[in-house]
Amino acid sequence: MVSIAAEGCPILEAQTDEKKEAAMIARVAVWEPMPTDDRAWVLDAAATVPGVQGAYHLVDPATGNGLSVAFFEDEAAAHAARGAIEKRAEEIGWNNAPHPAPASETIYEVVRHV
Repeated sequence: MVSIAAEGCPILEAQTDEKKEAAMIARVAVWEPMPTDDRAWVLDAAATVPGVQGAYHLVDPATGNGLSVAFFEDEAAAHAARGAIEKRAEEIGWNNAPHPAPASETIYEVVRHV
């Protein structure tokens, strides 16, 4: 079950039919087209943060469009990952030149039964 949640929305754990639902946050950025420059440093920076469950860049080979998808344990991990990415961008001089931005970004609440 996936539901859209507003940015800054608290993530809750709920009991349903004796199964515990664990909530996570997913950030999905849509790229039209997906940048072709090396963005591995973004994934590497995010991976250093506790609470980051995974981060991926997905590309449609037919269109060149893509998604950046990241999963976080909670909002604190999402904010910490953003900080780590911003810090790394500063270190490598990423902000010294213009770069494309995603067409959209959405924060989702991901609920899974455990």
